[in-house]
Amino acid sequence: MAITHGMDIAAVRQLAAQLRTSAADIDTMTATLTSMLNSTPWLGADRTNFDNDWSGTYTPQLKAIAQALVSFAGVADAHANMQESTSQT
Repeated sequence: MAITHGMDIAAVRQLAAQLRTSAADIDTMTATLTSMLNSTPWLGADRTNFDNDWSGTYTPQLKAIAQALVSFAGVADAHANMQESTSQT
């Protein structure tokens, strides 16, 4: 039966889990790219600028996105818990 109102608690919890997985994927990707950059032979001002952009702008933005996904997963879990509590009373 299709839900016409309310929440599919299991689906919301699955969404929260996927949000956390995606955040971990971003963290892994960031670490992998940083490692690749650090091992890439490249000298000069362009490299310095590139490193500064990566570490000063892009890495913090990627970390912020990952943290936001984890935070949003917590919100989804909280809503699922509230719905489950309400449904049991």
